[in-house]
Amino acid sequence: MTPAQLKTFWGLVRRYQRDQGLDKEDAEYCARDHIEAVSGQRSTKDLSEIQANDVIRRLSQALDAGQFVDGKLDTARDPAALPTQNQLDMLERVRKAMKWERAQFQRFCLNHASCKRAWPQTRAQANALVEALKDMVTRQTKPDPKAIRAHKEELLTRQFELPLTPFERAFLRKVEKARMTALQKLKLEEIYAKRVGGGQCA
Repeated sequence: MTPAQLKTFWGLVRRYQRDQGLDKEDAEYCARDHIEAVSGQRSTKDLSEIQANDVIRRLSQALDAGQFVDGKLDTARDPAALPTQNQLDMLERVRKAMKWERAQFQRFCLNHASCKRAWPQTRAQANALVEALKDMVTRQTKPDPKAIRAHKEELLTRQFELPLTPFERAFLRKVEKARMTALQKLKLEEIYAKRVGGGQCA
């Protein structure tokens, strides 16, 4: 993959992230599905120029058609379209992080200026709710720093023996090198509970 191709690829990934209302990590994971479909592996650095052109073409076609990279169809990309499944999943994740019952979450949606409904009806509404809830999680959640560090080290140490998904492995590589946000700490605890604790998060 040439530098010019790499620049084009990441530009398409950023566009996909924006259009689908995804976190950066989720957008990258979905885009790498195209790399894997073309080359059998998920790294851009191992792509030939021909393979890189094929990946770029597939990403461009998926975006122009309004199609999810993971194969799920989504024909409308405008803000007034229905929320994407990724947006709904993010809202559910943040609801759980706030330890809210569904009724409490619905009251929040009803009272939020962008929504005024018990559940977001458009992508624009979903984006506004996600951002508002992310801010609330960052302010209100205070995970135990010692437990976070211990769980992070255990996951990193045992990552090759645990049944981690490719996204979970990529997530661990990212948080190993940078200071975690509140949402990343919650995601790490979710992975720990699922893969080490033997249970599902609430």
